[in-house]
Amino acid sequence: MRHILLAALLCCASVAQAVAQTPRLVTNDNRHAAGTLKNGVLQLEMELTTAMWHPDRDEDPGIEVVAFAESGKPALLPAPLIRVPQGTVVRTRLRNTLRESMVVYGLHSSHALADTVRLEPGETRELTLNAAGPGNFTYGAFRQFRVASPENPTFGNDMAATGGFVVDEVGARPTDRVFVINMMVRAIRAPSRTGLTNIIATLNGRAWPHNERPIHNVGDTVTWRIINASLIPHPMHLHGFYFDVTSRLHPAMAQDSIFTAQQVRKAVTERLEPGGTMTMRWVPERAGNWLFHCHLPVHTALRAPFGELKASTEKHVHDVVRGMQNLMMGVQVNGPAPRDAAERRQLRLLVEGGDSLPGDVGPRYRYLLDGLPNTKAAGPVIVLQQHQPTAITVVNRTSEATAVHWHGIELESFNDGVAGFGGFGGRITPLIAAGDSFVARMTPPRAGTFIYHTHVDELRQMGGGLYGTLLVVPPGGRFDESNERVILLGSASDTAGILFNGEYQPDMQLEAGKTYKLRFVQIMIARPSMFALLVGPDGTPAQWTLVAKDGADLPAQQRKPASARQPMSNGETYDFLFTPRAPGTWRLETRAANGNLFGHMTITAR
Repeated sequence: MRHILLAALLCCASVAQAVAQTPRLVTNDNRHAAGTLKNGVLQLEMELTTAMWHPDRDEDPGIEVVAFAESGKPALLPAPLIRVPQGTVVRTRLRNTLRESMVVYGLHSSHALADTVRLEPGETRELTLNAAGPGNFTYGAFRQFRVASPENPTFGNDMAATGGFVVDEVGARPTDRVFVINMMVRAIRAPSRTGLTNIIATLNGRAWPHNERPIHNVGDTVTWRIINASLIPHPMHLHGFYFDVTSRLHPAMAQDSIFTAQQVRKAVTERLEPGGTMTMRWVPERAGNWLFHCHLPVHTALRAPFGELKASTEKHVHDVVRGMQNLMMGVQVNGPAPRDAAERRQLRLLVEGGDSLPGDVGPRYRYLLDGLPNTKAAGPVIVLQQHQPTAITVVNRTSEATAVHWHGIELESFNDGVAGFGGFGGRITPLIAAGDSFVARMTPPRAGTFIYHTHVDELRQMGGGLYGTLLVVPPGGRFDESNERVILLGSASDTAGILFNGEYQPDMQLEAGKTYKLRFVQIMIARPSMFALLVGPDGTPAQWTLVAKDGADLPAQQRKPASARQPMSNGETYDFLFTPRAPGTWRLETRAANGNLFGHMTITAR
């Protein structure tokens, strides 16, 4: 017995010594390019190694990962930034110092995610790529190369050795910032719906609330290159402002799409596929603290310590700084103090407990508008007038704290609903405690389709029903259900099917020959890769015309009839024009990227 105990102690000591000897990984802010550029050739000397990653503070627990390092320099996460002018030949001498083979992509032949080479343990390879086209790309290395399922992301995400590869147009003088999304899912699974996650997700190597907080001034033109170097999708949402999407790379493509002025579109949420990238340009118009984050709650939920997760019944209700982690970044905008209108339209939004639904594994909640009854498992439609000052008093009648985010609305930071962070100067947005209330003030500058939802403990509260549709109509207008309909896609739980306007498989009645505006809202807590498909009476996809995205009208040249199949990710809204040409029955389906059916509703034209 003594021999066994001694052996165990020696083993533990050896492990501790090995961990202590593992070099510390350095987080990469992507401000400096790697390698030596001379005469149109970038020469890179790199190796694959192991290092200790501390995604939070340096003194917080770390985890050993595989990472890239320039020879003779510390390992970096994200991997060293490769940034070259268009037309550069990139020559990488890469050595695998590990005891296992690695699959490398993005450095040989093309930028395509599927263009890979394998390096055996101890092997050194010369990789050459001609950076012929401008854009944002990614490169990386994995133990086993396989793309993760969006619905089961634990597969293929055990590595953090990925980084950004930017090719600038000839003659460009970039003033942008590069932000790379890295992610890994630990082998253990989080208990269902406790508010904890086993996911580590970062922007430029650090997790919220310990990562960088960019500082800008009101009126600045801000350009960010966002590179999803992880293997699952991320719908990235900017609070308070629209951004122009000026380029997009889809992972199946080896060439980035640089948009012309006629192709640029506005968004507040943009889904980045695994390996996908975008360039976003925005102008902060109001001072305050704002968030940029993935809209999948599991990617911003509290992360348990690096040890084994255990089931918990604790209510994880905190403000955004103490109660959220991972894939989120705060932005500080400096400028003049905001002004407030004196007279406002008054509304009251009540937060209460709700009735359970099949599949629920947590509490259920509901919103009530001005005390009107609401029997559905989703909030009522709130209708505001464009340019009309409005005050919405949120009254919390539940037993836990909450907050309401007015998703997509351009308003002052204090009213945005980000408890513990939003606000200006020393005036910080508070939690709405049990039995307390908060007055959110806004003057919507544009008409469109928006969302309101909780921004506290979203896995429980949003999964429990705290979400709804917010419509802004032109001055003097109204929400006219005779020619427009809302289709709110929400969650009953993280495992159950999709709710349409708070119901399973409802029916919608339309009039044949009449054109309707269909206002779609996707506010699931999961399903980032789902798409909506409208199938006609003959079994083929119908036709519709996209006219707005995230509440922003599309330019006339982008409004074209198309097949009624639209990807819809978390936190996105879409407005379509649809005309049922003749009497019949249509079927609106929501499906996974692989075609699996999540749910459907029937649309009957008479």
